Amino acid sequence: MYGPGSIRYEQGVQSLLGTPTAAGYVVYKNNGDGTITIYPVPSHFQDHRWQEEDYSREESQRIMNSGEVVPLYDGNEEAVRLVESYIGATPPGIDEDDEESEEAVTRENVIDKVEEYEGHQLDTSRYTFKEPERRDDGGWGFSILDKQGNLVGSYIIDSDGDVTNYDEHGDAV
Repeated sequence: MYGPGSIRYEQGVQSLLGTPTAAGYVVYKNNGDGTITIYPVPSHFQDHRWQEEDYSREESQRIMNSGEVVPLYDGNEEAVRLVESYIGATPPGIDEDDEESEEAVTRENVIDKVEEYEGHQLDTSRYTFKEPERRDDGGWGFSILDKQGNLVGSYIIDSDGDVTNYDEHGDAV
């Protein structure tokens, strides 16, 4: 605790401390049975007697003997799940297993969207993929050429990330 004769906390005792701008101090131990013991440890040891070994030992023992057992509240699991749905990484109503990404389509990720759609990386050894261009509707598009420069197809990625593949005639594949 404080003085030279103070007893030591028993194993498992924890302290919750405030910050310099938010005072507070709680010393407790989890009893492992749904209860905790809270010890009335002062946040300041202003009494000069704490410097005396006998006083320090007796007072610290008194504090440790004065712990109050408090039951932990077993919360409403349904309410906890509701709160979790609002603070989780996935907004309520969105299926976490949904394959479609809610990420905005950008020049930096448009190729990734097509590779995700195709299920593999685009073959740059056989084809040349033109630089993606922003469309008037907010989507992106780019064409695919063979190594001789002939058009072999294109991709349109709408603003929601939906990919459509077109052949060299402009027909959806």
